[in-house]
Amino acid sequence: MKWWIWSSVLILGSGLLFYILGPVLFASVAYPLKYEASLCKWSKEYGVDVHLEAAKIMAESTWNPNARSYAGAVGLTQFMPATGKRVYTTLYGAEAGARFNANQLLGNPDLAIQMGTFHLKELSDRYGGNLTKVLIAYNGGGGAVRLYEAGTPITSTVGYAKKILAMRDAYIKIYGDFCARLASRQFDVEPRRDLSAIGSIPLTEFWRNFLFVQRADTTDEPIPPIQDLWQNLLR
Repeated sequence: MKWWIWSSVLILGSGLLFYILGPVLFASVAYPLKYEASLCKWSKEYGVDVHLEAAKIMAESTWNPNARSYAGAVGLTQFMPATGKRVYTTLYGAEAGARFNANQLLGNPDLAIQMGTFHLKELSDRYGGNLTKVLIAYNGGGGAVRLYEAGTPITSTVGYAKKILAMRDAYIKIYGDFCARLASRQFDVEPRRDLSAIGSIPLTEFWRNFLFVQRADTTDEPIPPIQDLWQNLLR
């Protein structure tokens, strides 16, 4: 066999191995985790799955606290102004709610996480803990849930719910119980770089996140996270 055939086989084999080992090597790039203290504090306060909230933030803003969509949603948890005002009023009272401006969420990850987590709790209470309905409501409102229950769902909202649930499972597999480690002052919330991640995280979804993370910022343009690769690998 000619040398170039062996070389081709070696290159293809190395590429396949790299593709398969991606979830172990680059977990924190494809599924980053930030603002851990706020996530753990508010998830515990409102009894919400912290991994679900992390997945929702990743999908909504890719952890950009200044995210702003063309539709008008703002902040880490992408609240529309009307919904943000209602949630803020529920949390802080009518007087504070009357002064609320959605721009308060920009650059304020702790407030955004508090409101996003509380809103998940509201929806969970409303829909009896059915996470599919909770996420459909978060994405498309109560009307989208009624269509889902009637058997005529809006495809995009169902797809959103499935995506968030899959991402939640990835966060569980990659980070484990990071809140317990944070509470015990281990300060170890880094990805668990072990081979169990292989096969448990869909590889196509993993590499899509790795290569084409979408940020809901003022441009709404895809920004590949390669610029943060070495920083995340060396954290």
